[in-house]
Amino acid sequence: EDAEIMKPPGSLNVMTTWADVNFSDDVDTWFLGPKMAKPIGYDNKDSVACNLVKDDVGTDHDKMLVNYENIFCRDALDGEYIINLHGFSITEATEVQVQIILDNTVLFDENIVLKGHKDEQTVIRFKLKDGKLVPGSVHHTFVSLFDMQ
Repeated sequence: EDAEIMKPPGSLNVMTTWADVNFSDDVDTWFLGPKMAKPIGYDNKDSVACNLVKDDVGTDHDKMLVNYENIFCRDALDGEYIINLHGFSITEATEVQVQIILDNTVLFDENIVLKGHKDEQTVIRFKLKDGKLVPGSVHHTFVSLFDMQ
């Protein structure tokens, strides 16, 4: 019973961080999961199971020089997940770290370099089945989520 009380309310978490040396770099995280007609991003923050909890526009770092975004899912549905980064407003190449956490375990820890303004890259694509990673399903084939908005 105590374990059920302590269980976190969600099972999939996407954390994106980048150093903001120019004090105004805006990197956007885009997320498309199973049964989602439209990806989650800055203009569509909510779906049935997932939410963009923190949309960092490059001005919220509070002198820490680190910006972050967070997508949180209450359930890890079976199917394909796609996570993209978009350099919405960056002035130079920017390294971005993306951690995908499934049931309190780091599933992926990826670093991507966005080359400049409006550059979009697929960080990772993978499939889950019964809350577990499907072997052989991980790849980085690009698909634009920004264009699907």
